[in-house]
Amino acid sequence: MQTNTHLAVGACLGLTLTLAAPREITVLGLCATSIGAIIPDIDIDGTGKKETKYIIMGISAALALVPVLAGLVCMPGIFELLKRTSLMSLTTSAAAKGTISLDFIAFLIRTILGFTLFIGLCAFSNKTDHRTFSHSFMGTALFTFSIALINPLAAGFFLLGYLSHIGLDLLNYRPVMLMYPKKRGFSFRFCYSKSRFSLNLLIFSVIILIIESIMKACL
Repeated sequence: MQTNTHLAVGACLGLTLTLAAPREITVLGLCATSIGAIIPDIDIDGTGKKETKYIIMGISAALALVPVLAGLVCMPGIFELLKRTSLMSLTTSAAAKGTISLDFIAFLIRTILGFTLFIGLCAFSNKTDHRTFSHSFMGTALFTFSIALINPLAAGFFLLGYLSHIGLDLLNYRPVMLMYPKKRGFSFRFCYSKSRFSLNLLIFSVIILIIESIMKACL
């Protein structure tokens, strides 16, 4: 599937799962599933348009900033959500003394490690063939782990988006190396990436997104 289809399906999945949840969770879930739905194609450099990887990185970076910007502009509760779900908490005694708690230090270390691992995985994936490492069980686990170090709740949504990407790619004729580094590929041979099915799926996902966005606004 193409990037726009993966993005639409991932966003649709995220909004569907958080439709009845608080707005803060919806924003976090929508962004996380969307990133997970497109990041596997960071390995497309060797077989597709070279600018695709930059588009994916740009969209992912923008989506990662959305919760932060939302918290600063109109949704301050999202910072409390991020703090709570990241296990980042300052103890009352430590805050009273004006010192930094061990929890906060651990959070900083996990966040730095998570970002470093994520960037490293993207760099490694970009050097591998398309639909190999980043589309494998190993890649799925490592990418999800890197997000879990930053925020476990976001990692759950990220994983669902990631799995949606691999599931859609399995429908294509080009095999997916799920067992990488083993070279055996899997494919249901249902359609091509650029096909009427892919276009219809994109249109359907966008329609569902619009309908659910209206429903969310009315809740």
